[in-house]
Amino acid sequence: MRKNFLSAIVIFQLLSLQAQDTLLPLPAASGSSPLPNLEYMQEVELYSNRLHQTNLNTGMNVSVITSKEISQLPAQTINEVLAWVSGIDVRERGPMGVQADIGIRGSGFDQVLVLVDGVRMSDPQTGHHQMNLPVPLQMIERIEVIRGSAARRYGLNAMGGVIHIITKKRVAKTISATAFGSTNMSSSSNRYVNQGGRVYLSDQINKWNVCASADYQGGEGFRYNTDFQNFKGLLSINREWGGKSGLSMLAGHNNNRFGANDFYAPSSDEESRETVNTHFLNASFNHDLGSNTRINLNASSRWNFDHYDLVKYNYVNKHQSQVSMGELNINKQFFFERSIGELSGGLEWRQERIQSNNLGDHDRTVYGAYTEYKHSWRDRWFVTLGSYGLQTEELGFKIYPGIDTRYRVNRNWSIWGNWGNGQRLPTYTDLYYEDRSNSSNPNLISERSRNAEIGVTFSKLGFTQNLSVFQKNQFDRIDWIKPIVDPNDSLTTVKWTPYNLGTAIFRGIEGGVNYQTKIGRQLAMRMSWNFCLMEGENQVNSNANQSVLSKYALNFLETQSIQSVWFNYSLHNEHYSPQISMRIQWRHMVRSMLVDPINLYDLRLKYSGNNASNSWAFFMDISNISNKQYFVIDYGQGIGLPNLPRWVQLGINYSLR
Repeated sequence: MRKNFLSAIVIFQLLSLQAQDTLLPLPAASGSSPLPNLEYMQEVELYSNRLHQTNLNTGMNVSVITSKEISQLPAQTINEVLAWVSGIDVRERGPMGVQADIGIRGSGFDQVLVLVDGVRMSDPQTGHHQMNLPVPLQMIERIEVIRGSAARRYGLNAMGGVIHIITKKRVAKTISATAFGSTNMSSSSNRYVNQGGRVYLSDQINKWNVCASADYQGGEGFRYNTDFQNFKGLLSINREWGGKSGLSMLAGHNNNRFGANDFYAPSSDEESRETVNTHFLNASFNHDLGSNTRINLNASSRWNFDHYDLVKYNYVNKHQSQVSMGELNINKQFFFERSIGELSGGLEWRQERIQSNNLGDHDRTVYGAYTEYKHSWRDRWFVTLGSYGLQTEELGFKIYPGIDTRYRVNRNWSIWGNWGNGQRLPTYTDLYYEDRSNSSNPNLISERSRNAEIGVTFSKLGFTQNLSVFQKNQFDRIDWIKPIVDPNDSLTTVKWTPYNLGTAIFRGIEGGVNYQTKIGRQLAMRMSWNFCLMEGENQVNSNANQSVLSKYALNFLETQSIQSVWFNYSLHNEHYSPQISMRIQWRHMVRSMLVDPINLYDLRLKYSGNNASNSWAFFMDISNISNKQYFVIDYGQGIGLPNLPRWVQLGINYSLR
């Protein structure tokens, strides 16, 4: 399989060289077609309180997924959207976003930093809660995925990469409602039914932009004791004053209750239940000081309540955590005769607290300071370098430098690269969690990483290609493991314990080829192939037995290939514009600890229409068409967490504007 991938890459490179043309204006991302693309977009300014950067003038490996692209995917949750981005490893424990772990290029789930409008969603209790996001899909403007260590800009937890969710801010008056229902395609005796709905409102009230959305999903789950009820709501209010000042406020709530059969401790937690409530508030103010100088103030707070009940053993965990953060940023631009410079600097403070009947009561404070400088020459060569200084009681004072660069060879080609570091503190679960199957390790030290990558991008007439090679070194990485004493030994006789395993080196190649075109005036087509091939070298230290079972870190994606074909047929007249679209997707995955490859096929059929005042759509999604069965999380010895079976979903959306 890998030989075929590498051969195809060489062929596409040769074709690209033959097709080179220097007459197209920059950027030439989509040719004559206005259609968005999952892995390569037209120039988009990346969301940041710091430097002004776009996806086409940074040397970081960035994918931008727009709201229009999200509406075309067979997905109803953020987790399902991210599963179709190369390099991302999504392990869902339940349907419709109940609970999921997200990794990037071999990283663990707590080594990926998740942000919502710049607000950190990291939870000091456990990384399992980072995707408990109170953000309905209809509130998302776009999702930015940054691969590679990025501590120089984002601080802690940005070891594997960053997932940044940007909500809608400026939109026209809209009222939109969506309803859907789903079931597994099985016999009536084993059938499970789920349903959901969303409402989205946006308007301008006395010059304030107001967006609000509520989302409910619930049902019987996908097997015994996986029923769930999930409600999430988000409110966004923002305003600008004459282009000089702006104020933005965001409030979110997520209530998630579910049966957690085999979610964490197979096979002893068949009857377990869990409730997770997440709330957050954020306020951001920016002001133009003149002389090309801008200041930004940001304050936020996030609360998480986790109640886990292991019914079989009458064992209850109750955790309550709070993270408060304040941030100050100053940005200044410099204009020279043939180049532009931009300097950004800032300070941040964050306090993490937890109260728990199992983990105890703890708190820690993080102080950070950063500086970055970007310079561009004739809109052709871009260099950004900077560093982040971190002070904590656990680490002392640490500095994390980094650099990225992009050079536009001509109007079609660009070469880019980056180098950076990452850091993660152990969660309180890593340090202190104890039960009948797990043992804590308060002597854990922080994880570190170093990432380097170089790549090339080509674009012409609707054809785009990205190709990069990377190496990521992880030091003192943490995982829950247990020694294999006897192959026939029960999983409950030896406890899982977190260790600093040692050093891991990941080397890989990642890229994609995307083509979009219009056939006549009515038919549009887009094809894409994106992949990530990776090899991992583990250097386990003496604190861990080499013959071990691993819960998470050692079972990473070695091969990931994502293919999709999308067709859209449009009819236009003076008053009405119906469209028929079909999207077929295929994921091929090989995990390091599994012999058999995993192939998943999904389909979306959609019929929609719109006029000047309203729009509507009917859709049908079929997931895992071939009904492939495997363990999302493999605990060894034939025990693990199964994936969702074949699933069909029908829905309708209606919008007034």
